[in-house]
Amino acid sequence: MRRAVLLFVLGCGGGSESSTPDAAPPDAPVPVITLSSCPNVVDATVQDSPTMFIPKETTLGRGGIAKFVITSEHFVIPNTLVNTDLALNVARGETKCFKFMVSGTYGFLCGVHGFTGTITIP
Repeated sequence: MRRAVLLFVLGCGGGSESSTPDAAPPDAPVPVITLSSCPNVVDATVQDSPTMFIPKETTLGRGGIAKFVITSEHFVIPNTLVNTDLALNVARGETKCFKFMVSGTYGFLCGVHGFTGTITIP
């Protein structure tokens, strides 16, 4: 048993650095930036209702800013079933703005009820 384990450990390589294939290069832009405050003018506003986000789907240009206005009945978390960014978190009763820097579809959902929304950057 020990020999098999020792051979397995030796067979794993060890000693050399490797990078994760999905890791972004160090100079890659951050996909979604959480802004410290919301500017006076934004490209889109996403609000919650009792059963859905309004609008449910939004398209912004690269560098576009989305403002989330969430009531105390809901909160926003990333929807990991679609492409997303872990920055998409908005607490109950919070207003928060995000700047989208990389093309893609960013999914989010209500952490209480599970209804979903997306922001697409062409």
